[in-house]
Formats: sequence, C-alpha cells, structure tokens
Amino acid sequence: MNKYSATKSNLARKILHHGEKICKGEKRPVFKLICDVMFGLMAGQSCKLSEIARSLHEKTSLKKTIERLSLGLKNFGNIEVLQANHVRAVKKHIKSDTPLIIDGGDVTKPYGEKFEDLCHVRDGSTGEIEKGYWSMGCVALTEQKLPIAVYDKLYSTKSHDFMSENAEIFKALDFLDEHFEKTNIRAFDRGFDRGKIFEKLIKTSVDFIVRLEETRNLIYKGKSINVLKLTNRFKGKCVLECGSKKDKTYCKVSIIPVKLPKFPNVELSLVMCYGFGKKPMMLLTSLPKNSDKIGVTLVKVYLMRWRIEEFYRLKKVQFGFEDFRVRNLVAIQNLSIILNFSLSLLAILGDKAKESIMVADLIEWSRRIYRELAGFCLYAIADGIKRATAHCETGIWRATRKRHYDSQICLFNWNLFGIDCKIA
Repeated sequence: MNKYSATKSNLARKILHHGEKICKGEKRPVFKLICDVMFGLMAGQSCKLSEIARSLHEKTSLKKTIERLSLGLKNFGNIEVLQANHVRAVKKHIKSDTPLIIDGGDVTKPYGEKFEDLCHVRDGSTGEIEKGYWSMGCVALTEQKLPIAVYDKLYSTKSHDFMSENAEIFKALDFLDEHFEKTNIRAFDRGFDRGKIFEKLIKTSVDFIVRLEETRNLIYKGKSINVLKLTNRFKGKCVLECGSKKDKTYCKVSIIPVKLPKFPNVELSLVMCYGFGKKPMMLLTSLPKNSDKIGVTLVKVYLMRWRIEEFYRLKKVQFGFEDFRVRNLVAIQNLSIILNFSLSLLAILGDKAKESIMVADLIEWSRRIYRELAGFCLYAIADGIKRATAHCETGIWRATRKRHYDSQICLFNWNLFGIDCKIA
C-alpha cells in the first residue's frame, strides 16, 4: 500500500457520505451515479465523460462505462429535491448572517453545432457574442470565505420552457427564500439594477445589497435626483483599508437615507465608496443607517461578491467545464450541478485546511511554489486530489456496489490457492 491509498480511501468515504445526504429519498442508481461522477471529476479534473470513466478504473470496458454515465445524466432524478438536500447538507457550514452572492454567468461553445438548444451569449472574458448557454447561480461563503454553491441553473433562451431572464432570477430568489433566512444578505452586481427585482426584494422583506447603475434615480430629502449627481455632493466620512499589506488602498465611505421613486414609503440606504475608480461605487441596501461605520461593513460585504467570480473560474479553468461533450441539455444541466456538489465538498475540506491531516497532505502533494497557503486554497486541494488518485488502481466502484457471494457450496478452501469466491 502506497502513501496515497489511505488518502484515496478517506476521500472516497467523504464522497459517499456527502452523496448519501444529497440523495436522501432517491433510488440507489442515482446515488451511485452521483458518487461515480463526483469521484471522476475530482480525480480526472475534466468534464469529459471519457476522462471521468478512466478515473473510475472499472472492470467493464471504457465504452460501456461512458454509455452508462451518459444514459444516467440524461435520465436523472428529481433535480429540485437533490439541490434542496444539498443545501441542507452544507447549511451547517453557513452562518445565519452569511451573504448570499447571486450572479449570472455564461458557458460558451463557439465551435459547437450539435448541442441541444444552443443559443447566443455574451462571453464575459472577451465581451464577444458566442454560442453557448446562460447560467444563474448563487454561492454562500464558509467561515474561511470559500464559496459553496447553493443554487445553479443552466438555461437556454431557445428552450421551449424559457420565459425571461427575470423569471430565472425569480426562481433563484424563491429557492433562497425557501431555504435561507431573511437576514442572509443577498448581494447583486450592477446587472440586477432593475425595477422588477427591487419590487421582488422589497415585497419579500429580505436584506439586500445591489450595486447601482449611473442612470438610476433616487429620492433624497423629498426630491428625485440622479444617483451619480447625488454622490458628487459627498466625499466620504469613514476610511476603508483595502488590498495587501504591501499595497494598501484607502477608500472613503458615506451612507445616507434614500428612497426609490416607485416605493416612496420604503426606507433604504445609499452607500457611496470613493477610491476604487474614477467614479464612486454606489450600493443600495435595505439595511438602515444605524451609524456611519455600517457603510464600511456593507462595502466589505459587497466586495465578497468577487468570490463567485473565483468560483466560476475554478469551474471552467481547473475542471474544464466548457469542454464538456454531452449534447443533451438536461445532461449538461445535471453535469453542472454534480460539479457544483464536488466543488462544495472541496470548499468544506478547505474550510478545515488547518485542522485536517488529510487536507494538509493533499496541499503538500499539490507541490505549490510558495509554502504559505493562499486564501483561496481550492486549486491546491484539487491538484492534490488529482495526484493522490493518479497512483491508485481502483476507483470508487468497490464502495458503491454491494459485494455478492457465490451461493455454490465450496468443497475446498480456494483462498489457499489465491482464488477468491467473492464476486464483486
């Protein structure tokens, strides 16, 4: 037994334990499929079914394993139930005041031709219009500020059940309202500065932070005024330190009470942060102005929104999600969700990086250039898992399949001759 075998066994045990929580109430084939794909994704670091199948090291032929995985992803279980079970499983790692970061994304397939319901999306990396799919996701942060995916939906504008982008946003908000407290602050980027979204958030009475566009009008002291003109009246009362120890940036923050023209009876607050760019950062929040220092806290909460960008980058770069080869839209959506389950398990492991011996071994085997562990350690843990599982000749199939015994009576002790009567 080499030094990686024990770590691989512990990882398989954690995957099985996590899979049991996710698949509570589902049939056994769904549980086996999720565990197989999760292990294959972590070991192969690829979303290609061929690489996932190679990482499983099954006794059947590679072609049959790929066909089994492909058929399983098409005929999946109840995805809403699985996502709800997943939220319950990871909720103990999420605090009641943890911000929920909602953001849309894109999955581009510029050379794809045969993928189902392929539509046109704006590539966030290049700004060009490419073929692909839209996504709506939400992540929550652990104690170590690592992202855990709590909602994910990949959709196409050409699908028969597609209504609008706002409808997809409302589905995500309804899911969060069902499983999280109203005190979990919903953080949004400028793309969510819309009247219908504000109406939804105000009616449900949840705490939120939305970054405003320059064209937004607000009511201040009984008069309607453009938000950019309003920010030019202030310079900032409190100081916020940002950046590393060597390269610090000092920003000034102010907070004032405002209202939306459509909701003149609802008290809101405008947080203005000067120093990040030529124009101030403008945040509209439902939290009241208790003091000037609360504006600094709200800016820090909003800046955590960058973690969802890191999450999308980890998903696309480390695991090559945009390089998937399944063509059915349902299979693509299910593959994305199972990958989120795997990344959530990575975040749970990373949250205990300084306490767990197994995680310490994985980080050591990743062979980082610098000994000091980065704050976002999921890349290191993923590299360590890939190296540990590469030296093992068996996957996770022995743990997910029940071992059967031959009912034939043995007249001899065949184990003395190196023959095992058990049939795996």
